Parts: sequence; C-alpha cells; structure tokens
Amino acid sequence: MSRFASGCWGVMIGVTVEVFLGGVAYAGLIDTFDPPNSNVTATQAGSSPGPQVLSGGPSGQYLRLVNDGVNDQRNRYSYHMTDSGWYGTMTAQFDFSGYSVDQAADGFSFAVLPTSVYGTSGAGPNLSESANAPGVFGIGFWVYPAGTNHVTVHWDNREIVRYYVDPAKVNFANGVWHRATLTINSIGPGGNVKLELIGNVNGTPQTVTVFDKYFYGPSGFENRVQFSGRTGGANMDVNLDNIQVTYSNPITPLSSISVPANTLQQDFDHLGTTHFVANQYGSAPGPQVLPGNGTTRPDNYLRLIQQTNNQVNQIAFDRVATGLYQRIEAEWDFSILAGADGGAFALLNTGWEGISGPVSNPSPAWENPWFTTGFAIGFDVYPNIYDISLNWAGQEVAKVSSYDYRGTDFRHASAVIDFVSGGANVSLSITAPGGVTTPIFTNYFIPGMTPYESRVAF
Repeated sequence: MSRFASGCWGVMIGVTVEVFLGGVAYAGLIDTFDPPNSNVTATQAGSSPGPQVLSGGPSGQYLRLVNDGVNDQRNRYSYHMTDSGWYGTMTAQFDFSGYSVDQAADGFSFAVLPTSVYGTSGAGPNLSESANAPGVFGIGFWVYPAGTNHVTVHWDNREIVRYYVDPAKVNFANGVWHRATLTINSIGPGGNVKLELIGNVNGTPQTVTVFDKYFYGPSGFENRVQFSGRTGGANMDVNLDNIQVTYSNPITPLSSISVPANTLQQDFDHLGTTHFVANQYGSAPGPQVLPGNGTTRPDNYLRLIQQTNNQVNQIAFDRVATGLYQRIEAEWDFSILAGADGGAFALLNTGWEGISGPVSNPSPAWENPWFTTGFAIGFDVYPNIYDISLNWAGQEVAKVSSYDYRGTDFRHASAVIDFVSGGANVSLSITAPGGVTTPIFTNYFIPGMTPYESRVAF
C-alpha cells in the first residue's frame, strides 16, 4: 500500500512583505450597556441568576455574566448578526474584569459563531470558558485551578493552543478592568489573528500581545458573537463592558475542495484542506499566510519566518493516514533567501508527537533537524551555504552542498520514501522556476529507518 502526503504549499523564509488592508467598516456591534443593546439573547443554563445589567461600573452600566458566591452557573450572552456576508477583517474589542473573595473559577469565553450553523439570532451553543463547539472560533479566559491565568484558542470543537499571561500585567481575577482586542485578517482557510490585552485599562495600563499568527478556521465566514461564562464548585464575578465588533473588507466566500483519503493537501487558498497548527516559540510574529503577488506567485502562500532575529516558528499538520505504509510521497513549493538560518520538512512519529497539535522543536535547530523519533530533510543557509541534509533518529546521515536553492523564486521539492528490508530508500529532487529538475538524493539508503506512523511538520 502507498501513503501519499501530497499537495502543494509554499514556505517562504527570510523576506518581509507588508500587507495593507483598505476598505470601509460596516454596521458592526456596539454595546456599552448605557442602555444595553436589545439585539441579544441572554441564556441561563445553570444556577440563577442569568446575565444581568448592573450599575456602578467605571463608565456607567455593565454586564455581570456570572457571579461570585454562586456555584454551578453557566450563562451566555448571544448577540444577533449585524453584518451579513463574508468579511476579510473582523475586530472585536471588549472590557472585562473578574473577581472572587477566594479562589476564582472558572472563567469565560468570546466566540465567533457561524450563522450557517447557529442562525442569525437566538441562543448560541452552551459554552463556558472553553469555546468548543462545531464550526466555532473562540478564545477562552481561564482562572482555575490556582495559578491559572491562561488564554486558550479554540476551533471546531477542540482546543488548539493555550497561553499563559503574566498576572502581574493582566490578572483575570483581581477585580481590575482590562481590555481585549482581537483582530482577524482572514485569508485562505483561516486568518492572521492577533490578540492584545491591556491590563488595568482605566488606571496604569500595560499592553501584552498574547499571540500574532495564523490560525486555521476563521476564514471570514458570516458570523455573530457570543460571550459565555461558568462557575463550578468555586466561583467568581465576570463583568463585561464597552463591547464593539466591526467588520470590513467584504470578500467572496471561499470554495471548498475534497481531499482524497490518506492525503495531506494544503494550498492556503481553499476550505476543506488539511488542518494544521501554526506555532511561535521565539520572536514575533508567528507563521502567517500572505496573498500572492499576481505574477510570479499568483496564489496565497505561508510565510514561515521573516527577517527578524531569534524566530522559531513551525506548522504542524494533523495525521492524515492511520497505521504503517510502505511508501510516502511528498511535494511542496518553497523559497529561501540567503541569510540565516533555514528550515526543514519533517515526518514525525505520532507515538511521540500525537496525532494533532504542536510538535517538539528539533535539537539543535530546524535547519539541523535531529529529531530522535523521526525523519527530516534540512535546509541550512548559514553561514553563506546551501546544505540539504537527510536526518534520522537524532543524527545527520547524509548531506549535499552543491545545489544552490536560495532566492526569491519558488522551487518545487519532491521527496519519496520507500521502506525496504532493513531501512528506507530516500529520493529528493528540486525543480527550479525554469523547469529544470535536479536530483539531490536518489534512493539513498538509511539503515534502520523502518515504517512508523507519522504526520508532517515544517
């Protein structure tokens, strides 16, 4: 049997591109609670009371979502749709505070609800600090157990990633008002998403950028928003105010493609392509999807890293084929400039790295991808080199230094791994923009490289 990790995705390393989004804002949502916006559905699914508008906030009235001293609350506040259609840019801003006289619990979430699933009005899904629901993109604010001060990101009924926020800068349960600004610039099957928090917005503010990178999911679909909160065996006040959601840059709904079984396909242009998680471990920003230039690169592509020091970024795809296979074929487009340092294509062992989510970073680095539990092809351009290496079981097993692949133009890489008796034969060729294909490795035998269930990362 053959397993094909095929498709085409672009990885551009070492170039800076600025993207300017223009356009006008549309109706949007504003709720200062002075008076409260009436186009909303308040729902109580646990202990009373439900969401309440109270007086005495820093700028007048505010919303009390859940209450300190009341266990087992599960309330949500679902706004009606304000802008029909798909939009390339969505910005949500809101003030929030949390407080408890003892251990606070549990938290709240902000969710972007697709109207195709949840309608244009009425109660949305029964969420909590976890924004897990089919088709929903959301962020959660968690304060339980003790020591928790985390933001989570959710897409399509699962938690994607979790971030710790320094409570000395933004404490989710100290009774102080903070401000959150979530910006989504949709492109391809997701969006470049940035979350900024301003701690103590009405006092001595401190700004924290929680994340700034691409997330699969928020593709600009028609939506409305919802806030949800929960208490359990412990409890807290969660308060909201000055909610504003704006939409701009209307776009045409994306088309969807059908990906064959046992196949990874990601072109950064369509819905239905293989899910991945983009991860940032060094300097900002994380991986981002950018539009093509209309000529040499007509389609969207992924910017993995750019000309910023100390970046360590990765994208990790979900497992697409269960079990062991005799052959793996992989193709991708890439562009790497001369500079520092490089990158890699990796087939990582799901027994160690799981079937989805972030993966371990290799030691010593992605351009020298010595994964102890997998195979990788490394591309190293520093200092003033153009090495291509094969790496297996924590060591480099082969290297070619005679093919200069550096430059702004995209090249096409094609790799084949055939598992044979006692190991694997690995072939790699690269096709230049003019159409000339150069073999880099041809049936290079790696002893001891036996079949293992894997998934792809860059």
